[in-house]
Amino acid sequence: MKYLNVCIMLFALTCSAFFMTSCKKTEVKGSISFTGRIEVSPSVAKVGDEVTFSIDNSFSIGGVMVNHENSTVINGKEVVKSVVYYIDDTEITESTDSKNDYVATYKVSGLAVGIHSVTAHCKSNFKDVEIKESIAVGTLTIEE
Repeated sequence: MKYLNVCIMLFALTCSAFFMTSCKKTEVKGSISFTGRIEVSPSVAKVGDEVTFSIDNSFSIGGVMVNHENSTVINGKEVVKSVVYYIDDTEITESTDSKNDYVATYKVSGLAVGIHSVTAHCKSNFKDVEIKESIAVGTLTIEE
């Protein structure tokens, strides 16, 4: 009986030690690179039109097309939480659709006739993971 009690106590201590260590949260630290260029479709629109933004991660090196994968997963979670799109430095929309080139739509409003810069920035799912962005600017032309 004494042996059984000792075994039960050791089992209980082992289980509690396992649960205490498995619940300890380790913060991920580091940096990743995110490259691409902003695709605007259509690139010429009028106020009221719907425009689609996405990140094209293919580029040409010496005439050869290269497709660069931006997907980085840590512990089953994408590092890039979302991509935020801006027109002339004003936030307009956001996409969390990593499987579909971070596609987002925007109904054109409040923009003057002319050429506008479309930029994007990434948000991280991890507090201490820096995303080093190299995202080429897109353009949106507004017509009357």
